[in-house]
Amino acid sequence: MYYIYSNVYEEIIKTIGNAPIESGGIIGIKNNIICKFYFDKSESRHNTMYIPNTKVLNYIIDKWADSNIDFAGIVHSHPNSCTTPSLEDYYYATNLKQLNPTLKKILFPIVTIENKIVNITFYEFDNNFSPESFKIIDNKL
Repeated sequence: MYYIYSNVYEEIIKTIGNAPIESGGIIGIKNNIICKFYFDKSESRHNTMYIPNTKVLNYIIDKWADSNIDFAGIVHSHPNSCTTPSLEDYYYATNLKQLNPTLKKILFPIVTIENKIVNITFYEFDNNFSPESFKIIDNKL
């Protein structure tokens, strides 16, 4: 199980949940709690696929590292009720893991909107995707 601060969860809902499909960003983790989110405003969408702006995101990841916050994964949206990772997600996660061998596991939350309700489904990638449970916690603990 993963834990995510309520303000981070709400920011994902507010940004990706209100952006065009295939929008995304990155999440950071510290002490086993997802504590950071960066919305990739400058990303590009190509053929209905989220393409992260790696130059900007690598800069953010480096800044987080200064505070001992580790890159935890990519969060992005899918159309309507498509809550499972796509083949493109699999290729991207595989490539990301190969380029960053110190990453043991990568989180790949998927945001969907159905009937104006925004949902997040968490997946963990370790050579394959597996669904993961998460709990929203107050960041004032």
